[in-house]
Amino acid sequence: MIQFQSFEKKYGKTLVIAVSKLKLTSKIYWIHGKNGSGKSTLLQSIAGMLRFNGDIKIEDYSLKKNPSLCKSWINYAPAEPRYPPFLSGKEIIQLYIQTKNGNIKNVDYLISELGMSNYMDLPISSYSSGMLKKVALVAAFTGDVKWILLDEPFNAIDQYSIEILSKWIQYFHKEKGIGFILTSHQGINIDLINGIEEMYIDNNEIKTTDDRNNETA
Repeated sequence: MIQFQSFEKKYGKTLVIAVSKLKLTSKIYWIHGKNGSGKSTLLQSIAGMLRFNGDIKIEDYSLKKNPSLCKSWINYAPAEPRYPPFLSGKEIIQLYIQTKNGNIKNVDYLISELGMSNYMDLPISSYSSGMLKKVALVAAFTGDVKWILLDEPFNAIDQYSIEILSKWIQYFHKEKGIGFILTSHQGINIDLINGIEEMYIDNNEIKTTDDRNNETA
């Protein structure tokens, strides 16, 4: 469970995103909003990468008071991943396996499904944006975590990979009880992911479809 308590993130005096009170249980959430609406900032805050006002609780533990514990429960895949150019994709994944207690057999299966095996030994500097994206996605599914945060996960990958990723999300949620938060600035095919719950960002705040229905009623 993720709970927001008077959460807000500012850069200087500019408010980027605010969540006064919200509880997310271990479901699959899709948060959409235009570019610059605060989606990435929100995920980075949950992942413990940014300072913010208020608090976020992960499984009833304060992220501010228990940062190491809370961050161990969360994997995050950025919209535009960046890694040291001299490392190979395999070396990056191995780092995640070590830090997140991952299973190499499970990871090898994911790599094979996304058709990555032929380039995992090559340096990151030779990767296209789509290849980098796949490395970040495999890393996010590595280890024993409670939440996986995927920022613009369907960008830069082909339709086949989108379908594979959607299958992973459903499997990891159903079989392992992992919660997911996905973001996008464009629409996604929600038919590929059963039970996904839609939310959106408007005027620096997260709103649910119920909020939208109330506004238009």
